[in-house]
Order: sequence, then C-alpha cells, then structure tokens
Amino acid sequence: MYDVGVFIGFTSSIVCTPLEGFFAGCTPVEGLLVNTLDCLYDIKCVELLIDYFPTLNQSNVSLMDSILVPPNQNTSVYDHLLNLFIDEWSININYSKYYDECVPRSCTYTIIDQINFSYAFTLLISIYGGLIIILRLITPILVNMSMKLSVVSLRQNRTIETSFLVLIIFTSLSTQTVTITESNPSLLTYDKLQAMYPNTLKCFCSNTAIRYDKFMSLSPTLHEVCSSDFVHDDFLSALKEKVVVRNKHSDWTDRAFSHFQLLMNFCRLANETITAAVHRFIMGSMVISNMLNKNDFNTQTNVTLDQFYRSTIVDFRLAVDIQRLFVQIDQPYTGKATGPNNNVASFLFTEIYYANFTLINCDCATNVHCQTSAFIYQDTNVTNSYVYIIPGIVKGCFIINSLLYSTLQCLYVDSDCFPNLVSFLLGGNHYHLHPLIYNPTLSKYPPNTSVLEIVKELMIEQWNPLYIYEPFYESCAPSYCTYSKNIRTKNTMGVITTLVSLIGGLTVALRLITPQLVKLFYWLLTLNKKKKEKQPQQGNDYRSNIFK
Repeated sequence: MYDVGVFIGFTSSIVCTPLEGFFAGCTPVEGLLVNTLDCLYDIKCVELLIDYFPTLNQSNVSLMDSILVPPNQNTSVYDHLLNLFIDEWSININYSKYYDECVPRSCTYTIIDQINFSYAFTLLISIYGGLIIILRLITPILVNMSMKLSVVSLRQNRTIETSFLVLIIFTSLSTQTVTITESNPSLLTYDKLQAMYPNTLKCFCSNTAIRYDKFMSLSPTLHEVCSSDFVHDDFLSALKEKVVVRNKHSDWTDRAFSHFQLLMNFCRLANETITAAVHRFIMGSMVISNMLNKNDFNTQTNVTLDQFYRSTIVDFRLAVDIQRLFVQIDQPYTGKATGPNNNVASFLFTEIYYANFTLINCDCATNVHCQTSAFIYQDTNVTNSYVYIIPGIVKGCFIINSLLYSTLQCLYVDSDCFPNLVSFLLGGNHYHLHPLIYNPTLSKYPPNTSVLEIVKELMIEQWNPLYIYEPFYESCAPSYCTYSKNIRTKNTMGVITTLVSLIGGLTVALRLITPQLVKLFYWLLTLNKKKKEKQPQQGNDYRSNIFK
C-alpha cells in the first residue's frame, strides 16, 4: 500500500503532488477500501484534480459544489462500507398513520359503576310495591275459593289484559349485549366459538412469541442442475484431464472445466445461503397478542414467507453483483502460464475474438458485458476454422461472465446439441452423463433461461413451505377467550318479576303522590274560587264610584 500522487509537468523536472487520503494497493479494490477521501474535503486538492483531469470541467458535475464537509474526514471507505455509508438514521414515527392502517374494527372497555341513590330508591319502591301486588293477587284468589265475588266487567278486563300484554311484549323483547369468558379453551371449542362469534371472539395467548419451527418447516428445491452429474466431482475430474493448453486463444473445451466448476460453486453457495437463511428464519418468532383464526394465520404466514423469500434472494443477488463488480474493477489476469517460458507473461486488456480472430469492437476493461459465441476447434493446433458452435454457451471477458450469460439448453435430454457436447468434452472417456429432464410442472426455468436469471433467483425451484395450524394453536395456548352476544334481558320469571315490580312500584308511587296531588288540586280550586268571588265585588265598587 502506498500513497497516490499527481505528476505535473512534461519536462525533465516532474513534480509529484500527493493526493491526501488516496492510496494504491495490489488491486484497485484494496486501494479503494483504505482510502480516506481526505482530498475531497480540501478545496485545493479538488482544484488539483480538476487541473489534472480537464475533461471534468466539460461534465455537468461541479466538483467545487460537491466538496465534503466534516465530521467524516479521516474515515476510510471500508469503515463507511461497514456502516452502509449511513451517517445518521432519520426516524419518523407517525402514530396517526399507524392507526389509519390498523383500522380498528371494534373497541371494548370495562368500567366499575356504583349504584346511585335514585336507582336504590327506585329499587326499594319496586320491591315494596311488588310485594303489595303479590299479596293483592294472592289474597283475592284465596278469598274467592271460599266466597263468590262479583265479576269484573268484561270491558275492564279487556283493558287490563291489553295493558298487561303490552308490558309483557315490551319486557320480553328487550335485549342486551353481554361478554362471556371461556377459560383454557381447546381447539375444538375455539373452532366452534369462531364459527358462532367470528366478529367478537378474542383469545389471549399465554405465549406471545411463538417460534416458527414449532409449526413450520421449509424444504427448498434447487434447480435440477445442482443435483446432476454436471456438478459432480467425477465429471469435473474427467474434464480436467481433457484440458489442453493452446498455443493461441483456446477454444471453449479448455474453459469447460472452469465453466462447470464455477457452476458447481454457485450451486453450493446457493445451498449454503438457503440453509443458513432458513435456519435463522425458523429460529425467529411470530409475535402475537391474540390468537389468529385459520384465515388470518394463513394470510400472515404467507406474507411473512414472501418477505423472507424476497430478502434472501436480494441478499444473494447483491453478493453475486458485488463479486462481479470486484472482478470488473480488479481485472485479474486469467491466462494460463505453462511450458518452458511460464515465467514470462504479457498483460493485455482482455479481448473478445471471433473464430477467425477478428477483434470485436468491445473492450473488457470498460464493458464487462462483452461476449461472443463459444467455439470448438478441429484439433489442438488452433486454426481459423472451427468445428462446432455450442448453442446457448458464450465466451465472456471472465469465466463468471461466460457462465452467467450462457444457458443450460445443451444439457437437456431433448436437446440436439447434448450428444455433440458430450462427445467433444469427454471423447473416449467412458464416464456416463445423465442429461437434465425439463418438466414444466416442476421447473419454472425453461432450458433457454440464462444462468444469470437462475442465479438471480437463488437457483430455487420451489421453497416448499409447510405450516400447520394445530401446533400453532398449541404454542399459543390461549388462557381464556371472550366473546359478546345478544341475549334477552328477562326470562319468563324475569318478565313476571319486572311486571310485578313495575305495577307495585306504580301503586306505591301513586299512593304517595295521589294524596298530595288531590290536596294541590283542592288548593288550586279554592284559590280560583276566591279569585272569582273577588272580581264581582270589585266591579260593583267601580260602578258605585261612577254614579256618585
């Protein structure tokens, strides 16, 4: 690792001005990670960059307006990378939006209300009056058994019957909502209550954090190629024996070993990533306060699994993209060095060639997507003629690009190129290869799908989740459930008691109030009579005064 400077001057006296905070390493990535970028905090250093790279003035970016400010000075790019280049997390919690998204369906609360004086007084009157009515009802019956009493008129009986009928209907039809508690319900009891009271049933879990492995399992299935002979050690050993070093640019058979070895590594990396991610996931917990019904359980579980699938695939995709980026930046030398002159190497930009060695207008140093078809030549001495173009396989700047931009179509049993590929790769080797078999009902990747698209999906065919509601309920272990239902306020005895209390209360109330009302009536009548007697006397006095 050493400091980086800018050389100024084109004469024999060249001045090297160091760039503060910039370093060079064995590879560009190594140098970048230890850079502190202190130069970008200094106006003079930025001006030096602009002078040395005059084309920067022709761009739309103004470096003078982009000068960094403390406190990130003297911090390496590696340290920034560990913090995801985040200086500060800005957290904004909005409870109103949370409430709007929740959309509560109903709320319940409990209050303790003491009986007030008026209610107690009314209750005493009702009880007293009810006893009087009961005695009044029983006494005539007992008397009538020994004596014949006069029969009440039919009209009066009908009036009384109508009044009683109205009171009975009103009292019997009145309802009220009550909350019922069920302690330690079984799953069968819960299902019955859920079917009867789906809108009001609430069961409170004894365990609010339930681990996923208690009720869920994941058995992912990878692409068929990851379990095929093409990534087996015996096949790779057979390919390695067939590698022939060409005097010039080698054909694809010399890259076949690296091609399939990298494919095997991708399969292993995908499998290890999935295994680790699934283990972390199922060891996590679902946090709930109330028991979920089966529909909500399925919905929430599927949403959680979808989030897990996406996050795992994105993480793997980012890892692959970062590796490809490092390869593009570092431009590692990929040529072979064998033979008597293996200590001499010529480092040139990696280039893409046609079969006739005509240079394609594509530079791997600036365009990582350079590619051409893969060819198999006639013999070990490369000539300008080729024997076979391998369908679906391309040659890129690096092995990783060659593999990712290729397809697996020649590895399938119904492919015309499979026999030719095996013949060119293995020759007289007696190793028996089993081709891939495409089944559209089991695989979501057609044969012409690029390896890049397969890798982007973590090489997953199916996640195969299995989650069961019964273990989830047992892990929740509801301590009690509550539900609300409407019931009749009074049963038959309650209706009779209410009617008796009402009539008795009215009787007592009228007994207390009626005498006072009569007295008030007579007092008002007397007062009115006195006023009328006083008015004629005043009129006679007025007429007498006129005629005097």
